[in-house]
Amino acid sequence: MDSLTDKLTLFPFARGISSYTWIALRKDLIAALTVALIALPQSMAYALVAGLPTSVGIFAAIFGTIFTATFGSSRHLISGPTNTVAILLQAATSQILYLFYKDVDPASREIVAVQIVIELTFIVGIIQVLAALTRMARLAQFVSRPVVKGYVLGAALAIIVNQSFTFFGLGAPEELESLFAKVFYLLTHITEFHLPTLLIGVLSLTVLIVLKQIGLKVPAAAIAFALSALAVLLLGPFTKDVALVRHVGPLGELLPRVAAPYLDLRILNVIVPISFAIALLGVIEVTSIVKSLAPKSREHSCLSQEVFGLGLANIFSSCFGAMPSSGSFTRTRLNLESGAATRAAAILSGLFVAAFAFPLGSLVGFIPLASLAALLFVTAIGMVDWREFVFCIRTTYSDALALVVTLIACLLFSIDVAFYVGVLISIALYLKKAASPTVREMTVGKRGQVRPTLDGEELPHPQIRIIDVDGELFFGACDFFQATLRTITTREDVQVVILRLKNAHPL
Repeated sequence: MDSLTDKLTLFPFARGISSYTWIALRKDLIAALTVALIALPQSMAYALVAGLPTSVGIFAAIFGTIFTATFGSSRHLISGPTNTVAILLQAATSQILYLFYKDVDPASREIVAVQIVIELTFIVGIIQVLAALTRMARLAQFVSRPVVKGYVLGAALAIIVNQSFTFFGLGAPEELESLFAKVFYLLTHITEFHLPTLLIGVLSLTVLIVLKQIGLKVPAAAIAFALSALAVLLLGPFTKDVALVRHVGPLGELLPRVAAPYLDLRILNVIVPISFAIALLGVIEVTSIVKSLAPKSREHSCLSQEVFGLGLANIFSSCFGAMPSSGSFTRTRLNLESGAATRAAAILSGLFVAAFAFPLGSLVGFIPLASLAALLFVTAIGMVDWREFVFCIRTTYSDALALVVTLIACLLFSIDVAFYVGVLISIALYLKKAASPTVREMTVGKRGQVRPTLDGEELPHPQIRIIDVDGELFFGACDFFQATLRTITTREDVQVVILRLKNAHPL
């Protein structure tokens, strides 16, 4: 389904099955393997960002990717766990655990956190499906690009700050919510770092940077993880206190269990607003990715179908215990550049992740958390497009204001609150602009053409005034429009007012 039509279907993949070829399969297999080698370590790292077992990230990389590709319209979109969703998820789970589950013992705390995530993933999927069915997904276009860029930069800073605790081997108090408070705590306790953990983190970070600079097409993350795990094993007593993945996640339960999501009605009043934020962020990310890749892929996807596919993917993924999925710009671009021919590449990449994760689940447990933190440092820095950031700052006052306010909100408030602040700023600036339509007085030239009047020009028929209104004429612009007309019609010589309206829709 490659048209711009808004017609939704449950079988968007049916058209391409009959024309699928062995050449396309070979291209899709190569692209899928390339994406899977990146998706597996990233999914574990994003689960770490969210403060959850690695299994919820791996399941999202498997089922979120497969179901989105099955029910979406794009040939290249790769969905699954992402940085920004993980940040919102961490804020959500920590808040709900603090408010409703204070008395839960540490052994059960992780199980409760996973149940919260499953419920949240299910509600996110429901919201996204409803948005696609009611065509409300189009509202994502009212969230301006500067707001998205400001939020992405804030999310990147949040990842770096949060993972710095893991990288240095420090513990982060749960009551710290804002980035400002976390940075202050980090700076005042930096001397308490754990030396073995820091050395393992530096080793991993060095490997990642060097391999990236060399430009070799190798799975840098996998190599860094293997070397750091080997270092922990060889150094023995020196690294015995280094935190590993198996210390924080139930890796023995990597095989998925299908079950209907359990809905705890007590937490709905908290979980629904956060679910809406994650759902809206997913819509924005998917639509931004599809639009940005359209010139290169020459594909015109149905955005409502993409949101519909993402929503179904989150609903189905919640039954397997996965965190919410969203569009991944990094993995989608890698999929396209690796030569993916059809949506089968995304489906195969999910299968490859499963093939790697399930047999190697016990080995994943030996990866140091500091290595995952190093990978997240590199990923977070790569999230920010500095050229577009500078462009948004330099374009208009409104763009710069939206970006800066969103970024400051990320620093002062929790990341989920900051997202809503950015959305509200974006809508407020749009309404401000829409409420001031362009009003110009026109005149008829010597050749009969209608043109704008010049300053100080004498009108040939001053009793007849022609007013041109260009812009959305809706209730928010009424006061401005009436004040302009009142200024013109109160002149004694005016007898007739002719209105030339554009974008004025009848009720």
